[in-house]
Amino acid sequence: MQDRNPNSDYFFWFPLIVGLGLFFLIAVNAPLSPRQINVPAAELPETVLSPDEFLSLNGLDQTIMYWREIIEREPKNAEAHYQLGLLLAITEHENASNILRQSADLDPNYDTNADQIIRVLRLVEFSDSPEYQLIQVGQVLGSVGEWVLAKKAFSRAATVNPNYGEAWAFLGEAETQLGEDPNDSFAQALAVDPRSFSVNFFLGLFWLRNEDAAQALDHFETADEIDPDNEIVWTNIAYSLFSLGKTNEAFTQFQSIIDLDPTDIYPWITLAEFSILNELQVENIGIEAARNAILLDKNNSKATALLGRAYTLLGDQVLSRRFLHQALELNEDESINHYFLALHYLSLDKNPEKAKEHLEKTIELGEDQNWVRQAAEILQQFSP
Repeated sequence: MQDRNPNSDYFFWFPLIVGLGLFFLIAVNAPLSPRQINVPAAELPETVLSPDEFLSLNGLDQTIMYWREIIEREPKNAEAHYQLGLLLAITEHENASNILRQSADLDPNYDTNADQIIRVLRLVEFSDSPEYQLIQVGQVLGSVGEWVLAKKAFSRAATVNPNYGEAWAFLGEAETQLGEDPNDSFAQALAVDPRSFSVNFFLGLFWLRNEDAAQALDHFETADEIDPDNEIVWTNIAYSLFSLGKTNEAFTQFQSIIDLDPTDIYPWITLAEFSILNELQVENIGIEAARNAILLDKNNSKATALLGRAYTLLGDQVLSRRFLHQALELNEDESINHYFLALHYLSLDKNPEKAKEHLEKTIELGEDQNWVRQAAEILQQFSP
């Protein structure tokens, strides 16, 4: 398997996809579940393991038993309720909602994720298809960053119905997110259901991430045939065209998305992002797209940050500083806002101390985004 392209991560961050939206929405502001617990691992001395590591060592049944024992001893342990609820969403979805609700009652930090999962659990109650239930549960687990558990759900769905192409496709995406090799899963998905929207969409993402834009475009165009006028498919077609050196066609594709509904803010943000992050026609296209997004929502921090970054690229110190500071006021917890401001301090204000402060904040708030990796690389250039 080829290495994943770290500079293409932002290609796929788009807020709407017909039928799959929940899966692609990563809860940026959702609380992270505690990542380490003290547990005795099988045949190992007392050690510190993450919930995912404990699950990998002990399996679903024993892990469920472990968290239930914790709750018996510590009935007010919010994390134990949350972790148990996540597991039961896969194995006993009819019992998971109450446990998740208790976790949020005990600790409001779990409220956002718990509500999101509970909504899906209520929907799957009306289905008598276990593979469909598992696919929906896996999607929402992935959307809150629980990719190990999402993979478990998708794997079970594929086991229940080996001819369910979407189950294999989602399994391949979960393996990709976990840094594992998804080739076998994607091959199986394509073999059993070559005309599935999900199969072609995820294969398109796979090939675009692995820098084979021609294959990516083939799959995205097939997905477009199956589900015409799907904005996220069109967005990835545009990025595929760009990767093939067809920049003008890519811009035309982005404009087609905007033409579907000029009052929808997200295509404007996507166009601004494409122009500004790739430094293409920033003055003529990027700034106008960011401004139009702000006209639709003056409090949108992403559009404001992109506009500030555009002015940084154009060397306008005053407007760059103005919009980047405004973006931070709107959302000081968004890592890319700090990253853009750090670049401003480096290139325009010539203030390395301020730049370092915001680079460190970028890393603190970010996850595995390309700008977080770039911030770390820039920090390495600072003298100890």
